[in-house]
Amino acid sequence: MAKAFQYGAALPVDSDVYNPVAPAGDPSLIVAFAAAVELSNLVRIKVAQLSGGVLAQLSGAQLTAFTPYMALVKDAGVRLQLTSGAPDDFRLALGVFYDPLILDNTGARLDGTAATPVQDAVNAFLDNLPFNGLFVLNYLIAALQAVEGVRIGEVIYCAARYGAFPYSVIAYEYIPDAGYMLLDAAYFLANTTYTAHGPI
Repeated sequence: MAKAFQYGAALPVDSDVYNPVAPAGDPSLIVAFAAAVELSNLVRIKVAQLSGGVLAQLSGAQLTAFTPYMALVKDAGVRLQLTSGAPDDFRLALGVFYDPLILDNTGARLDGTAATPVQDAVNAFLDNLPFNGLFVLNYLIAALQAVEGVRIGEVIYCAARYGAFPYSVIAYEYIPDAGYMLLDAAYFLANTTYTAHGPI
């Protein structure tokens, strides 16, 4: 029901379905991703939109309009907490041992096809996580090992935070509070090292 919300449109009286229903791709369908999390005495609904093809939080005005819509369409007696937050901040530092026939000491491909293939792989991994899905550190390591030219990918530091809370080190797995994460690119670039590694 959350994804059916049409921003700027009114529901018909005594109905929880829009008339007409907006077709897929209509700009009024601002909720692109939604997840329900059952808590002890309420259900938390996390939502996000796509902005320029990138996951983003709803604006204050959009969330304000979304709130009475959900109050109308929810089941009677169900208490909801509606949230749409900025992405959790994801910090990662790696020690990359690379094949010098494929990569240089900055991690760029020698053939010029990619300047940041390791960082690109991290971003792609985060982008492909299901909304509000479980981040598993071992799966990220496997994705890094699949990058051509990477011999060994060692995780030096991996942590995330939401809002103004302190960073929480990720030892095994993590569920983003906002439902999605964004790599701190500046931190990654400053703290990831590349070391040439001979044939295995």
